Amino acid sequence: MPRKHHPSIFRELKDFYQDIKARLSDDVYSGDVDLNHEKLKNIREMTKFIESFSWVKKEDMKHRIIFYLKNGLNAEKTAAHFGVTKDAIEASIKYYSDTVLQPIIGAALKDLVQSEDIISVNTAMLKFRRSAQSKVPNNYFLPGIFELLPEQGFDYSLTLEDCRSEVLLLTVFTRSNAEYLFKNANRSKLSYIRNLLCSNNGSDIELEGLRLLLEGKFNTIEGEDGGLSNQDQLDRMFQCMKEQSPFNV
Repeated sequence: MPRKHHPSIFRELKDFYQDIKARLSDDVYSGDVDLNHEKLKNIREMTKFIESFSWVKKEDMKHRIIFYLKNGLNAEKTAAHFGVTKDAIEASIKYYSDTVLQPIIGAALKDLVQSEDIISVNTAMLKFRRSAQSKVPNNYFLPGIFELLPEQGFDYSLTLEDCRSEVLLLTVFTRSNAEYLFKNANRSKLSYIRNLLCSNNGSDIELEGLRLLLEGKFNTIEGEDGGLSNQDQLDRMFQCMKEQSPFNV
């Protein structure tokens, strides 16, 4: 007996969205208006997550999925547009649906569909949010920071209030903090530093000093414990550069 075809997570979301929209315009379900409005709001949250495409790493695949979603989930039309076979598109959609998105959205979507009250809706969405947070690379932090954290673990003896110092430390490495700091920095000087790092222009001594600083080579002094402040490291870099200059007398 052939295996029953299971619709993709994209199809499930679209069908459920259309069903809820129909219910909201049908007097038969007038007693469930608040519940259905809440479901609709949360379907849109799941859809917004999908449309963030944080779960797709390959840029060419992202373009294919965007086209697929914007053209009514039509694999044949998507295949023709990108010059590939329909089977190739369907295989990609099945992979991202079943392997990538189903573990994040599947269970929560099922619970949302079956919810009969607002509390059940909220519980389903809490499941989705936690799953999305743990399955997808974190977007709050600068690249590479999240991977430096220890493995997740729940300690019943702790609350977030107990972790004030650690939360404060993490805020240093957020994208929002970096954007704020850069917004208030001298753009032309930042551009000069970027040019030094990314081109053959500029002084070799400056480039080497900057490279050593960014690699943390000035962070410690031999024979001493503990790291130096950023300012002390900067001073050591300029002192080192001065000593390397052929015109230093």
